[in-house]
Amino acid sequence: MSYFICALLIVFIILLLTIIGTVLSIRNKARSFLSRNFGTDDLARALEQTKLEASKTPKSISDVTSIKLPVIAKDFPEFNIGDMKARAENVAVSYLRAIDELNPAILSEGGPELKTALTGRIEELKSEGKQEHFEQVAAHKTGLTDYRKSAGRCIAVFKTSVQAVHFLKDEEGKLISGDEKYTEQFVVETELVYIQDAVEAAKETDGSLSLNCPNCGAPITNLGNKFCEYCGTAVKEINIKVWNFESLRII
Repeated sequence: MSYFICALLIVFIILLLTIIGTVLSIRNKARSFLSRNFGTDDLARALEQTKLEASKTPKSISDVTSIKLPVIAKDFPEFNIGDMKARAENVAVSYLRAIDELNPAILSEGGPELKTALTGRIEELKSEGKQEHFEQVAAHKTGLTDYRKSAGRCIAVFKTSVQAVHFLKDEEGKLISGDEKYTEQFVVETELVYIQDAVEAAKETDGSLSLNCPNCGAPITNLGNKFCEYCGTAVKEINIKVWNFESLRII
């Protein structure tokens, strides 16, 4: 064997030993880190523990009650923030339970827009042969996150920190997404709306107070209408000068 080949072999062995030493060092450091922070040196168990801890940690929410409540109180002296937060929490929880049981009647309260959105989501799930589960639903905390006024209405925005076992299955019961084992933490945003002027509110184009005919689906352009102007079907008149939940968003 030539001197060159021997030298090359020695260099190769040195590099190999260096790589093995580095890998072993990294592995030992990783195990030390896992043991120190998770009580186990098994990566799979550490990941499982991390997922479990995340499932137990509620989402944080902002609460600007101290800033916004004085403004609301000037417009509505009778506004009870405690009652409104409780209502927002009940709406958030009952909305998720309604989806889980495919039953819009479970929703504790809500205006036409919210009820229409809920019914539409349930019907969509049914038509696709899917069922979205929200099991063991529980609320942690609700905060007032915004208050704004626009033409004809006032809107108080709430966010509720919620937990549930959330997963989606197909009609054969096969899991599509989510996890049946772990709790998921998320936030539900609701908008509580007070309509002061139905005519002015109807002029807005963001759709937050839109209403469709239950028979033909045509838009109801006047919030005071009692009948659809296209097919004549009776529609429920929106109750103005009352606080109603008209929007919900799962974050």
